Amino acid sequence: MKGIGLVCLASLLAMPALARAITAQAPLPQTKPAWQARFVATRQQARAHPPNLVFLGDSIVQELRNRQPEFGDINQVWRHDFACRGALNLGFSADTTGNALWRITHGALAGTAPKLVVVMIGTNDLSPRWNATPAATAAGVRAVVAAVHAAVPGAHILVLGLLPRQKRNRPRRQANRILARMPWATLGATYRDIGSVLGEHGLPNPAYYREANSYRPLLHPNAAGWALIAQAIAPDITSALGQGNCGKS
Repeated sequence: MKGIGLVCLASLLAMPALARAITAQAPLPQTKPAWQARFVATRQQARAHPPNLVFLGDSIVQELRNRQPEFGDINQVWRHDFACRGALNLGFSADTTGNALWRITHGALAGTAPKLVVVMIGTNDLSPRWNATPAATAAGVRAVVAAVHAAVPGAHILVLGLLPRQKRNRPRRQANRILARMPWATLGATYRDIGSVLGEHGLPNPAYYREANSYRPLLHPNAAGWALIAQAIAPDITSALGQGNCGKS
């Protein structure tokens, strides 16, 4: 797999114009060595410990694994609400829908049979770097879900709408409106826009974001925000996996 990553990296470096030509539906790996290494590691983890529950996304999902002090108790939400159900964290920092699509089509879920896959992806497509339109972002999310469905057809897929953010919030709302109209049942999926738990009138509440005390715009839920997300999707998880034995401490 390491060789494949190096080949992909070499190909990208040989075609510098490719990054500007991609769309949200085009599979494309990140070129950072740490990203490639995490892809290999999580693929091995998935095969060694086949998950019942998978979270697929960007840094919003990946941060659930982080135990560094600046992330507060966010990892506690992961351990006590998700990991206890045999969950696998496939959140990759800075991922777009194209990056997530590449991971799935290159075997991120190969050899697994999860009962539920939670997809939370797309907010980075709207960033100034990629500047995807709401329609392209929604199409990218659908492409990821279709790839997940093809990879693990027995799994139900929970598609979460893009969460409230401080900047580019209007395109985010537009993307969610498009997502809400898509025929998800044909892909074995259910769509939920749970953004209201993190704020009112579509706007983020600083109390639920870790950037609240910094100069950075609100984007990543903190532990309190993730606790609300966990509560919002608990019925979907229970429906797919049963009651479970997760406890609180």
